[in-house]
Amino acid sequence: TLPMHSKMLLFSVVCFESQGISNATSGEVYRVYREVCRELGVEPLTPRRITDLISELDMLGIISAKIVNKGRYGRTKEIHLTVPLESTKSVLLSDYRLSQLGDFSSARKKFTFQLHLQ
Repeated sequence: TLPMHSKMLLFSVVCFESQGISNATSGEVYRVYREVCRELGVEPLTPRRITDLISELDMLGIISAKIVNKGRYGRTKEIHLTVPLESTKSVLLSDYRLSQLGDFSSARKKFTFQLHLQ
């Protein structure tokens, strides 16, 4: 069982994967994670701590986080799931708090729409 913030982070990655975006950047994932926290009334962790959680999920083999160089825009991590999407969705939605966000299609539209507004 993962800690709640790790689940919310993974939920954010799954929102991108559900849209067919398999290489979301750590910044994009963090922005969706913050929205998930806001919806659930949870104080978000700092970007530095989320980077640590991304590394932990990478070590567990749940996601792959590859550092890429964006030239003058700096370095970032490209993140994608390494486990089956549908089983990950069902595990996340079995959590009471995450199930309050609804299914991934409605959450995906809401969170990624807000992402594009920022």
